[in-house]
Formats: sequence, C-alpha cells, structure tokens
Amino acid sequence: MATASGRMLENSLRGRLLRAAVPARAVNAARNIRDRIGMFGEPKRTFDPAPLRPEASFSLDALFSDPAVDAAWQEDHAAISALFGDREWPGSDNRGDRRALYYIVGRLRPQNVLEIGTYVGGSTLYLARALKRIGAAGGLTTVDIQDVNDPTKGPWKDVGLPLPPIELARRLDCADVITFWNGASADFMKETNERFDLIYLDGDMAARSVYRSITGAFGLLRPGGAILLHAYYPDGAPLFPDGIVLGGPYCAMARISRENPGVRVLTLGNLPWPTKQGSHATTLAFVARCS
Repeated sequence: MATASGRMLENSLRGRLLRAAVPARAVNAARNIRDRIGMFGEPKRTFDPAPLRPEASFSLDALFSDPAVDAAWQEDHAAISALFGDREWPGSDNRGDRRALYYIVGRLRPQNVLEIGTYVGGSTLYLARALKRIGAAGGLTTVDIQDVNDPTKGPWKDVGLPLPPIELARRLDCADVITFWNGASADFMKETNERFDLIYLDGDMAARSVYRSITGAFGLLRPGGAILLHAYYPDGAPLFPDGIVLGGPYCAMARISRENPGVRVLTLGNLPWPTKQGSHATTLAFVARCS
C-alpha cells in the first residue's frame, strides 16, 4: 500500500511533469477561464467608495519625477540592494515596480500603509524605508498567509535569500515601522481596527480573492485613501513579451466597476525606468473614485 508521503511525492512529480509538458500560455489561459467561471458564484459585496481618493487628485505625470524623492531613492536603494540584491527573485515583484512603490509613498505621503502579500519582503523593505524618509506617524502593516519570517522554511529560504524579511528590516533600520501579520488577509480585514491611507494588494491573484480584497479594503481606508493593485492587465491583454496574463485583478475590477459606476482604475502605464523582460510596462494600477 502506498504511504501518504509516497502519494505526495508521486503527485508532486506528476505536477512537475505536467507543467513541463504543457506550455505556460496554455496553463495561464486555463487559469483565467477558471477565474471568470468562479466569479459567477461570488455574491455581490457592498461597500462605500466615499473615502476613496478621487481620480482628479492623482497626477501620474508628476508621480515619478520628483528630484527629492529620486535622491532619497538612490540612497535607500543602494542600502537595500546590498542586502536584498538588485534583482527579481522568483515569484517576487520586479525592480521597477519596487522603485515605483517607493516613489508613490514619497509623493502621496501616506501615514499608515497596508500591504497584502509580503512573500520575501522586497516591496516591504522599499515601502518601509520610504515611510521612514517621510517621517510617517504610523507605519506599514504587511500580511501574508505564510510565516514569512520562519527561520527554517520561510519563502526567503526557498528562493535563496540570506535572511528573512524581519532581519533584513532590522539591518536596514526600518523594522520599527513594520508590523508582520501572519494569517489570511480576509481575517485581518475583519479583525483590525486600524485605518490606512494606502492599501497595496499583492496577495492571491485569483479573481474571487481579489474581488474580496478590494471590497474589503474600501472599509479600511481613511478619507482620501488610495488602493493600489498589482498584476492588473488592462483589458486582460498581455503587457510583456512572454504573453502571460494574470487575469484575476482585471476580472475582479471589471465586476466592481459594473456594480459601482463611480469607481474606476487608473493604470500607471510605462514607468521611466525598466521593469521586466526588457520593457518599462507595469501592472501597478490605482483604484480611484470618479471625480
């Protein structure tokens, strides 16, 4: 009789063989179809968009062209890169997006930030150092279903980083502004009494999960707060040469926009610096209230 561990090994090997045999675009397309079907069974969630920052208050042209923020980034980027590395770790956000997050904090000057999806801590470190720069009164709360700081089996170990996020933050003198929360984001959103000026959603990318995260985030915003999405592909179309599209955020926002005509997406388009696969494109996008 096969043991449980034997079956797990067999399933793992079968999964790896299947992924190797099936083209990535085919797997991606199947996942996006599953996402759209899954949304049919998701009940409508109501929320008040009034606290959301109005679209007219965003100046995307000026967002990444502030000399003061650029000078601060140069210094903080050098410090972070010395420990975290100036590269894209497997499954993590790219260098260009991390830089964009730093500039967003530098320009919008949020006092309290929520990040859904810590993973190996790349975006966490840049958000935290930016908050230190502006002297934020609050800080950064970062939420992940995994124990990202587990000393033996955290995701940082899986990708080959030398230290967990909490230790990197200590060495970068920004651990005092970070609160790590281990658990489901839905549970955090239900339990917290905090309110945030900026909420960055970079967790589970399935459409139903994104729909729940966005609608949950509305209830956690301070007046004039902003929601920032990761992996938003306008019109569900590819942005990078590999043709891969994570369709969940677009699918979720398409439904939210239908249900709430006063809510729209502001994509950030091309950044002034490289992002991934030789492009300047970014999947970062703000959720805004129509002015």
